[in-house]
Amino acid sequence: MATFVGIGVARFAYTPIIPVLVEANWFTATEAAYLGAANLLGYLGGAIGAHTLSERYKLRYVLGGAYIAVALSFFLCLSPIGFAWFFIWRFVSGFAGATLMVVGPSLALSSTPASQRPATGAMVFTGIGIGAFLSATAIPLFLNVGLVLAWIGLGGLAVAAGLVADRAFAGLKSLPAIPHAGNGSEGLTAAQKWSIGIVMAAYAMDGVGFVPHTVFWVDYLVSTPV
Repeated sequence: MATFVGIGVARFAYTPIIPVLVEANWFTATEAAYLGAANLLGYLGGAIGAHTLSERYKLRYVLGGAYIAVALSFFLCLSPIGFAWFFIWRFVSGFAGATLMVVGPSLALSSTPASQRPATGAMVFTGIGIGAFLSATAIPLFLNVGLVLAWIGLGGLAVAAGLVADRAFAGLKSLPAIPHAGNGSEGLTAAQKWSIGIVMAAYAMDGVGFVPHTVFWVDYLVSTPV
């Protein structure tokens, strides 16, 4: 549920909405693009801050708050109040989505026996795939009725996923803690630090090639004359 909402809904669902926002005169094409950037900026902040949040607060509260924040980011955008308002809530959606992506899978893996972790890791990506699939299929159907229904539908998906996740929390006799290891760099060799740096660079380059298509591709297909 964390990856389903954190990436599939909070991230991918905005892409098919971009051209409709422009056509409905809610925002200009440039403003709609910057709202997509606000979401990505929120993911950067969430990826940096999620670890601290998981240390200071109960994990159930951190994840529950993230589900609520994603839902609110959709429910509070039912009308074109203004660019600044949408920018804030797209940022919140990204921050909460990244929190779900960092804390959710970490909690799942830490509470899973070592022999079952490969299967659990695969389920992490299944959530992303299901969310992306629904975003590509359900959102266009919502948009045929109107933007308001699309926002409500997305918020409803986030709420439903949050309730499913919270029910799982309620069924646990005890909530396992996510292991923490200081600032993460203690005890690492120079080779390990270089390896981590290379992986981070690879993900950065992946983002450079990935983001333009996932943010602008649909709008390009819609707005470019055939």
